[in-house]
Formats: sequence, C-alpha cells, structure tokens
Amino acid sequence: NMLLVGDSDQAVFGNTGDFVDRIKAIIPRRPFKRYVLGTNYRSTKEIVDFSSAILGLEPGTIDSVRSGEVPEELTLAGDNAEDGHAVLKAAVKTLCEGALARGHESLAVLTRTRGEAKELAVTLGELPDGFSELRVYFLPVYLAKGLEFDEAAVWNSDSDYYRSREGRLAYYTACTRALHRLILLKDCPEA
Repeated sequence: NMLLVGDSDQAVFGNTGDFVDRIKAIIPRRPFKRYVLGTNYRSTKEIVDFSSAILGLEPGTIDSVRSGEVPEELTLAGDNAEDGHAVLKAAVKTLCEGALARGHESLAVLTRTRGEAKELAVTLGELPDGFSELRVYFLPVYLAKGLEFDEAAVWNSDSDYYRSREGRLAYYTACTRALHRLILLKDCPEA
C-alpha cells in the first residue's frame, strides 16, 4: 500500500505542519519510507521561483522541468464604482485575449473568498463574443487547491491578508495553480 501526500505548503486553512508522525500513528505498519520530491512538473521555473520566494525559499530550491514567462503584475484602479467596473471588464477582456493569443484553454481569476469570486462573475456577466474557446473560472483559492489552469490571475494580490502567515500559504497556493502564466492583479477595484 502507498499513501501519497501533496505539497504541505498548500495549506489554505492554516492546517500546516509535518504530518509524518501523525501518519505513522494512523498507519503503524513498518517499514515506513518518506520520499520528498523536489521537482515541480506543473508550473514553469519562473512561476516556481516566484512562488518559492513567498515561502522565503531561494530561487532554484524547487526544480522545474520547463521555462516560461516571468509572473506579470497588473495594477487595476478606478476612482469610483463605475470606473472600477469598467477597469475590471477591460482587464479581464485583456487577460482573455492574451490567453487565446497564446493558445491557452483555461484562465482562472483566484480570489480570497467565495463572495469575491461571485461578485466578480456577476459584475463581468457574460464574456464578450469570441471567447467561447477559453474556459474562464472565478474561484476562491481554497476551491482552486489541487487544480491547474493554463493561466492564473490572483485577485488583489497586494492585500494585507496575503502578508500574514495563513495568507502567505493561500497566496502560494494561488500562484502555484498556473501552468504557463501567472498574473498578479493589484489595487483591485470593488466588484
């Protein structure tokens, strides 16, 4: 029998720690072997290095099998709610156009809460014509854990929450959802 456990740093609910002793107590059979895999097969080297830095690790600590684009920061700002909606719609349209131009099939806009994800989806409404080939998701980080997308955009990536211990782990989890391209959305308007 085998038990496979994923990345322990992807802990969006604060359930962190080394679970080896707990697993040994639950499954007392011997021998018990632990293997640590140091290669990421999901994200590009640039995304892996960026994500590792969130945890305080040096670039190159985790290997990756391929290279790609450096994560991009995109600042969104609107002076009032109406401006904010227009900025938001334009930004998502730009993200969708870019994803399609690169031949990507999926884009996730990852938020901190389910309420934020729902507000964004409602604010944006239907995507404009021409985006039917692209699957676009608005998800809170905790529902995106374990999933992967060609491109991932982290909503409000500069929020104070992502600087806390629990928030850093959620931020790390959000960033590691991207296969090819990671976009950090900053100074986001209210949906």
